[in-house]
Amino acid sequence: MRIDLNSGIGQTPQAAEPSKSSRSSTGPGNGEMASDVTKLSPDYRKVQALAAAIGELPEIRQDKVAALAESIRNGTYVVSAEQTAEALVSHMTEAAA
Repeated sequence: MRIDLNSGIGQTPQAAEPSKSSRSSTGPGNGEMASDVTKLSPDYRKVQALAAAIGELPEIRQDKVAALAESIRNGTYVVSAEQTAEALVSHMTEAAA
């Protein structure tokens, strides 16, 4: 005995052609456009405020740059050999990655 599982599947007359009462009253065919709605989480405003605050910060901290430049001019800027080696290795590993 063979059982056909797809024998009961098919389009009903209502599915093939929707009736006028089931059609949407808004849509591109009726001269009105349906609008999308976006709901944002409450944290969105916090993120926007933080992003604005970060955008106002200078990219280069001029006070630090001026202090370093002054210490280099005065000869008081001292860097150990270990600091130099660590900076070189760090730079080389970042460039390789």
